[in-house]
Amino acid sequence: MLLPYWFFGSAFTFICRVLIGYGLRLVFFFAIVAEILNTIIEAIVDLTVGDRYDDLAKLAKDVAAAGVVFAVFIEFTILAIILQPYFWVWLGIHNLFNY
Repeated sequence: MLLPYWFFGSAFTFICRVLIGYGLRLVFFFAIVAEILNTIIEAIVDLTVGDRYDDLAKLAKDVAAAGVVFAVFIEFTILAIILQPYFWVWLGIHNLFNY
């Protein structure tokens, strides 16, 4: 049995919209989790070290902050990939891709 063309078009559109929606939620969740882990690590280091200076405590805080920066970089990269067609429309050059 052959299925009509509109079935594949609408199913593909629906799948793309679902993937974009979940992809955006996953990206935002990833960045928030990284920030929460950074806060937890900094709180534990502050409770453990107290007022004195420790090189390992500084290293732990720096690594946690670098993890947040990396998560935000990944977030912006994924957002740029997902929202790329909308950027082209916003810039006014969407008519270059008409097939």
